Amino acid sequence: APTDPEERTAETKLASGLGFLRLLPVCLFAFIFHHSAPGVAEPVRDKAALPGVFSTGFVVTGLGYLVLATTTAYYFAGSVKQQASLSWEGYVGCMPYGIAEATAISERSWLSGFVSIFVLIFPALDVLSAFPLNAVTLANSLATAFLPEEELHEMHSAIEDAATASAAAKAANAGRSWVGCLVD
Repeated sequence: APTDPEERTAETKLASGLGFLRLLPVCLFAFIFHHSAPGVAEPVRDKAALPGVFSTGFVVTGLGYLVLATTTAYYFAGSVKQQASLSWEGYVGCMPYGIAEATAISERSWLSGFVSIFVLIFPALDVLSAFPLNAVTLANSLATAFLPEEELHEMHSAIEDAATASAAAKAANAGRSWVGCLVD
């Protein structure tokens, strides 16, 4: 592996069509889960704002992935593992290439250790955070497919009533704790 940063960055290509077959399953996975958009958009009262909300979400997410991909490609050059987050296991911080490789993991700063662990567990946290949305979408799809219209309407009304009651209870409890702090 080259130790000179100039040599190392020269190996990194801007783009290559050779990775298209690796990209294809990711694109198909994203396409499959786009069906959640109507469920996310339904509770929004101002439907005219939805294009802006979704566009902003796509742009911010795209920029985040672009920064992450560029940083990973530049920092790890030709040694990026199949799952890119695994490349961060030995991350010791922003140091020149030769020094970073020679630095023991036990000598890294707490911040470098935190960054390393966060990037390593992020894929699991990401999948875990998407589970409730996918479960709700699946439940709504099944209910729509198999329940009569009247029962479906009753189910949605009951869910809205429960959510409103839960929000009201949380607000009341928050108010009580503020009053308790003021009285004490």
